[in-house]
Amino acid sequence: MSRLKIAFVSDVIYPFIKGGAEKRIYDISTRLARKGHEVHLFGVRWWDGKSPIDLDGVTVHGVCPPLRLYAGARRSLVEPAAFSAALVLHILQFCFDLIDCSEFPFLPCFGAKLAALATNVPLVVTWHEVWGAYWKEYLGKLGHCGSFVERSVASLSDHLIAVSDKVRRDLASIGVNESSISVIPNGIDFESVMKTQASYQAFDLFFAGRLIREKNLDLLVNAIAVLSRKHPSLTCAIVGDGPERNRLIELARQLHVADKIAFLGTFQRHEQVISLLKSSKIFVLPSSREGFSTVLAEAKACKLPAVVYAGAQSAAPEMIQDGRDGLLFYQLEVEELADRIERLLSDEDLRANISDNAFESARRYDIERIIMQVEATYRKVLEEFRRRTVRG
Repeated sequence: MSRLKIAFVSDVIYPFIKGGAEKRIYDISTRLARKGHEVHLFGVRWWDGKSPIDLDGVTVHGVCPPLRLYAGARRSLVEPAAFSAALVLHILQFCFDLIDCSEFPFLPCFGAKLAALATNVPLVVTWHEVWGAYWKEYLGKLGHCGSFVERSVASLSDHLIAVSDKVRRDLASIGVNESSISVIPNGIDFESVMKTQASYQAFDLFFAGRLIREKNLDLLVNAIAVLSRKHPSLTCAIVGDGPERNRLIELARQLHVADKIAFLGTFQRHEQVISLLKSSKIFVLPSSREGFSTVLAEAKACKLPAVVYAGAQSAAPEMIQDGRDGLLFYQLEVEELADRIERLLSDEDLRANISDNAFESARRYDIERIIMQVEATYRKVLEEFRRRTVRG
């Protein structure tokens, strides 16, 4: 197989910024580099010092200085605009075979497209979610502008990668031809998960992710207040950071459960998250929006039963067979979430059975399988692009 020269584009870069989309790029890019491909990643310079840097075999270019990611509770427009403006000239210094750009926060996709056109290479856009009608809720009267930008980005690329079947369906709903979409979920390092030891810190409940409104963590805090009446020693770990952090801490104080919830922030090493998953009893994911949940896949690999919100805008429930490898709840109501958690807390046999099934179903997300799918997709896209170019 020929060696590929691949450019990834994402304003946020793991491990400087921690999230599922960033971790996906890190996992895929570093493993492609190990397989002998030349891999570059263009993003914001979140580190101090020179650029580019070597990150586990990947050449990482910081194309502009860091700016604030959030303006209040919303993603800033200034940061992706500055990144997009600086992106094109940096990519044009190289000759790549293919460019893979993350769809969010949209603006960098236009810069990646200009670079792809200028160098005559195919552009792949990886989609983690489609906002669709949610734009109106997010931006109010300006929601139609966001929807227009999203549809425009969906038409830019030679091929689209969706991280779940739900994202594939959502892309089709905004006019994308399904034949141009490949579904490749996020992967987990199964071997590393198996080797990681459980933490000495033990928690009953566990959540990891960005502390943003869509995660509905106020629901979890309220559910803990309800459950603690029957389980006074109940504990919960919340890993992550974001604009909701202070509000959640204050809510826990008001509900008199501040001593039961540990807000642990972010960790330097991902193994620390896995270690805590292994020492916890139940993973809780009340999020309204998930294109794919990597931490849910990791929880399953750690034999951790999960309670997941079955929201219409989330792909997470597609990862759960209700009652077999996890439990779903269908309304954003404290009582329903508390009921599902209570079922697992009080029934050890149910918890053990779901744990075993969760472990087996997690194997489909093994990163080695995902890498083979990504590499095969890139080669197919490149072959089709070259064929069209010759015909043209």
